[in-house]
Amino acid sequence: MKRELFVIPVVILILLVVLVPTFADVGKGASMNKYDGEWRYMPKSMEDLLTNNYDSQFFLSADSGDWTGALKGLSDDDCVSVLHASGRWVGYCTASFASVTVDGKTGGLELGITLLKVTPTEPWVGEWFITSGSGDLEGLEGEGPIWGHGYNPEKPDEPGIIYYKVKKLKE
Repeated sequence: MKRELFVIPVVILILLVVLVPTFADVGKGASMNKYDGEWRYMPKSMEDLLTNNYDSQFFLSADSGDWTGALKGLSDDDCVSVLHASGRWVGYCTASFASVTVDGKTGGLELGITLLKVTPTEPWVGEWFITSGSGDLEGLEGEGPIWGHGYNPEKPDEPGIIYYKVKKLKE
């Protein structure tokens, strides 16, 4: 039983690391000014799931998101993240929109978001991608890079801000 509890987080971690792309210039210098929208979010809850034998901590969190720019709408976000003993964070989130507007069309939308934060002072980097759509957004495909410093627990009244770019958006 103990071995099974260890294997599940390791498999999740491997999937997260494999899914997180590396962006050489995202989140640095001039690229911070080239974005198509913002994802502002406020945490609703964060649960410390477990710490494994390698001192990696696993968390489950829920956020309320407000997306502006190319994607316009409010989202409910669920995230699984890992803080490694080295200080590196890896995360995967699902942003669910009951109603969002994209290119003048409205419908439901679900995004997958992969995140990586190498050090506490570095910004988050990662990728967002559409996993499903409904209404006018059924069949919509889209993806792109994301970056930003995100939520700071030392400033609990300020939302986290992540910038996003649309690399591909088509039906």
